[in-house]
Amino acid sequence: MILNQAPVTLTYQVFCKGKLLWGKKEQKGWRVSFQASAYDRYFDFKPVEKILHEGMIRRIREGRFGG
Repeated sequence: MILNQAPVTLTYQVFCKGKLLWGKKEQKGWRVSFQASAYDRYFDFKPVEKILHEGMIRRIREGRFGG
């Protein structure tokens, strides 16, 4: 999986629940920096995701979801 092209929530889940299978020691600094950036993007997006999710649930309950 190419994490720098993956959706924000997927990248966050990979870092939280995934397991690093292989990595070079010299890339550790880059990996830590990328992970910190991914966390920042996830927590910035989380309030928006909550609003979108609540809207979808409301439309489902009202029978207005999916055409």
